[in-house]
Amino acid sequence: NDLIEKIKKFSENFHIYTFGGLKETNKWLKENNYV
Repeated sequence: NDLIEKIKKFSENFHIYTFGGLKETNKWLKENNYV
């Protein structure tokens, strides 16, 4: 059960990290007129 909690927390952090990264990338692309 403790392991499952750790995996849940890790995947949540991973999703937040990747989603945040994608948002930053899109912002950068727009600022540099790639989109």
